[in-house]
Amino acid sequence: MVGMTLQQTRIDQEAKAEGREEGREAGERSLVRLLLTQKFGELPSDSLDRINRLQPAQLEALAIALLEFEVIDHVVNWLDDAAD
Repeated sequence: MVGMTLQQTRIDQEAKAEGREEGREAGERSLVRLLLTQKFGELPSDSLDRINRLQPAQLEALAIALLEFEVIDHVVNWLDDAAD
């Protein structure tokens, strides 16, 4: 850090924070996909693509909702509603 300006340090800190957030989001997305796969078997590629495009708040809502899903159609219907 010797020789770094305050602005460089701030940029570095922001980049690290952004990287941590992206990593956390990727982990959450991976966990939701794993749970759905364990519950219903292999998911249709279209559903996986749609899950990968969810915003973080939507992903969290899906993680909660999946606890009540009984069939794969519930996942598809939830994704349809999320797209509206």
